[in-house]
Amino acid sequence: MKRPVAHEIETRSRQVFERSIPPGWVARSQTPDYGVDYDVEVFKAETSTGVTFKIQLKGSERLLLGQDHFHIGYALETDSAKYLCEELTTPTILAVVDLATETVYWTAPQLDKDLRARLGTAIKEGKKSLVAHVPVANTLPPTTDALLNAVADAQILIGTRTVQHASIPSFARATAGRFDPDVLVRELTTKAAVVRVQQIRTLYTEDKLDEARATLEQILAMPDADLGVKFAALGEVEKQEMVRFRYPPDTFDALAKLRLSITARMRQISGDGPVPLRLYALIALKAAELQMLAFDDRGLYYNWVAQQATGGLFWKLELSLKRQRTRVRLVRGYRQCIRLVNLALRSGYQGILPEAAERILVAMMLFVISLDNEGLAAPARDFRDSLLQLADIAVDVATEAKHWDELGVLVGAGFRLSAVRKDPETIAKSGQWAEERLQRIPAQADREGWLALHQKHRSALERKDFGTEDSDRTALEQQIYRTMAEAIGIDLTDPEDPFAIMVRQGLKDLNPERALRHCKHLFFSLGPGGLPVLLIQLPTAGFKRLRCTAHGYGVEDFALDDCSEVMQREFCSKCSDRAPREPDWKWTPEWQQQQNAQFGHLADDENWR
Repeated sequence: MKRPVAHEIETRSRQVFERSIPPGWVARSQTPDYGVDYDVEVFKAETSTGVTFKIQLKGSERLLLGQDHFHIGYALETDSAKYLCEELTTPTILAVVDLATETVYWTAPQLDKDLRARLGTAIKEGKKSLVAHVPVANTLPPTTDALLNAVADAQILIGTRTVQHASIPSFARATAGRFDPDVLVRELTTKAAVVRVQQIRTLYTEDKLDEARATLEQILAMPDADLGVKFAALGEVEKQEMVRFRYPPDTFDALAKLRLSITARMRQISGDGPVPLRLYALIALKAAELQMLAFDDRGLYYNWVAQQATGGLFWKLELSLKRQRTRVRLVRGYRQCIRLVNLALRSGYQGILPEAAERILVAMMLFVISLDNEGLAAPARDFRDSLLQLADIAVDVATEAKHWDELGVLVGAGFRLSAVRKDPETIAKSGQWAEERLQRIPAQADREGWLALHQKHRSALERKDFGTEDSDRTALEQQIYRTMAEAIGIDLTDPEDPFAIMVRQGLKDLNPERALRHCKHLFFSLGPGGLPVLLIQLPTAGFKRLRCTAHGYGVEDFALDDCSEVMQREFCSKCSDRAPREPDWKWTPEWQQQQNAQFGHLADDENWR
């Protein structure tokens, strides 16, 4: 009698699997086998941890690597996949044994969103089977910790599904008298807030910005929600908003204002909450204030440079005094941040340091760059060394806590701080510093992902492709004019002051790109100016004009956006010659000068609508 090949594969697969699990795990074989092969119980130090899960074991003499080289495929019957994904109420792992190499790969089908989506399609279309994608990085025994994490996540998923689908009478009957009502309400509210945080991310992805911001306010208004979750909601909004102004010309200014706004809310809601969160909110707020000061300092420097050639004595003296005051506040603010970091270390709250330190590094980066640009190499080096020392302390904390994403973000900030606009030798040294710390990340896929992102940043530095000169020119000009306006007593925050209104509109219209993009025949010029044009030489604090170079239509208005709206509504929308500019076209003062030379005569035409 011959033994069936399938029986031999099953026996060999069991042998390989049982050799691959830790000695402390007890794998109880299930006979007969109704969809699962083992019940596994996890023991540590000869004591049960209470963790149990099921194993569905599959074996093959030849597994095929997927096209992405990150997964292997294993065919499952649709009924079997449905049983593993949806019907079992115990965490279950699908283990696939490659008999050729005696390697055990695993995946958690209950957590596999892609498999569950394809399962729904297969059921709807009446397909008999589908392929499960098993990550090649998930092998036993090297990834046993990751497997246990997946088991814990599956347990939470199953429990959440149970609560979600339970009827109100069943839920009331099961919980009555078994929980402290206040604790239960607080915990369930916090879990609901976590779901809302995830919803914020989805809403931003769908470009539903108002709904996302309204969801944030709902979370902050939940009286029983955990403060840490509220911080997470604010952090998610901050991250998503940052993505939306990565490349516009006011990047530094917008980033500084956003972080100041978010951290002020953190500080406001921290109240009498846990000390670590209150301390983190304070450090984050002080770092945001530093970032605003760094932006002001750079604007003052460029303003000062501009005034050296043509400015009067008043402006030179005013700018010198203001720069000195700003830098004194910057140094004091940085020292305060370092004192707060030391307080966190002494008090045992070092867990807040990775995220807090990243905020300080980002806040000081612009100031260090400014010192370098001004030829102040020694102070720039001292600040850079101090900041990298802070980064190393925070990296050690993240390593000990196994917070690898925090480590990756922190290392990225440290690399940019130490390497930006430096010579190749410095970039290489900084790159080595970053790579050595990223090597601490144990999971290969995560480590390689962070290293790839680091290499992208490094390559940009080596190409000197920083993207800050042109993109930030408008922000620098705006800062110069703000400083000059404030120096002569114009309060730019006053909504009723006519001079402040004119200056704010002029600052907004310094870059007319948005009005010129929709047609290449549009020519921009300036009309009559107001008093701010004379006082602070802000050219756009008056009327703006748009002229069609193809047909001669012209519109004049105080606000460029109003001018553009009328031009498009009355003329462009009806014009067959309308031709949008190229997607990568950018407005620059140099481009405008060329336009002025070609079409400047049209600016004198008094035929304006």
